[in-house]
This record gives sequence, C-alpha cells and structure tokens, in this order.
Amino acid sequence: MINEKSPEEEIEELKIQLSNYRKENRILKERCESYEDRIEHFAIERENLSRDIMHFESLELEVRQYDIEELGLETKKLNHRIDILRRYLKSEREDNEKLNELIDKLTKELNDANYEIANLERDLRKSRIRQNQRTYNLENRLDIAYTKLAQMKYTLNEFEELGFFKRVRGKKPDSLDDIDI
Repeated sequence: MINEKSPEEEIEELKIQLSNYRKENRILKERCESYEDRIEHFAIERENLSRDIMHFESLELEVRQYDIEELGLETKKLNHRIDILRRYLKSEREDNEKLNELIDKLTKELNDANYEIANLERDLRKSRIRQNQRTYNLENRLDIAYTKLAQMKYTLNEFEELGFFKRVRGKKPDSLDDIDI
C-alpha cells in the first residue's frame, strides 16, 4: 500500500513544513541577533578591560617609580646618618686615645710622686736618726711632693667630674640624639 497523497495534501504538508522552517529560522535569527549583541557586548567589555589593564599597569609603574624614589631618599638619609656616626666614632676614638695617653701620663706622674714620697719619707726617717739639721730641708721637699700629689689628685677628680673616665670606660650616650658632633 502506497500511501499516495493528493497534491493538495502535499502542498498543505509543505506549507506546514515551510511554516515550521520559518518559525525555526526566526528563532535562529533571534538567537543569532542575541549572540551578535552578546559578542558586541563582550567586545566592548574586552576593550574596557584592556583599557583598565593598561591603566592599572601605568599606575603600577608609577607606584614602583615612587617606591624606588622613596627608597632612594631613605637610603640617602641613612647613608648620611651612618657618615655622621662614623665621624662621631672616629672623634670618640681619638678622644679616648688622647684621654688614655693623659691618664697614662698622670698615672705615671702619680706613681713617680708616690715613689718620691716613699723615698722622702724613708730619707726623712733616716735623716732624723742621723742628722737633725737636714730635717728642715727634707720636710720642705716632702711638703712640695704632697702639694704636687694633691694637685694631681685634684686634676684627676676634675677629669672624673667632667666625665672623661666614663667615656674612656665605654659608657655610651643615652640616645643617638645626645651625640654632639
């Protein structure tokens, strides 16, 4: 059985199919337009993102440049402070060397004076036993030596009051701002 359709039925079927194809075509066109709109929207978004990325990169470069300049300034300040501290330490070393020399000299003089006093006391004792005449001269020499010793002790006390011995013994300043250069 061959199902033969009449030409009007076939035409009706073809019309229905054509109508269906047109509906599908219209739906596909709408989808196409929607996709084209999306593609256009994405292209605009992509362009905006590209612009934003370029802007961000330029800002990032500016920030890096600023950071580099800021670090350069800070480094320069620190190097200047280090130079000042080096000069201060150098002058402190020189002062300490001078003070050590002065202390050595005063200590030697003090030891010499003590030695001389000991000799004079011994000589005085001997001379009292041996000769009463020379006593007067030796007592005068002893007084001079005691005076010299007192002057040296006074000088040493002045140095101690001025703080030279604290500096020589390694006392550090309370803060870096106390440093007088």
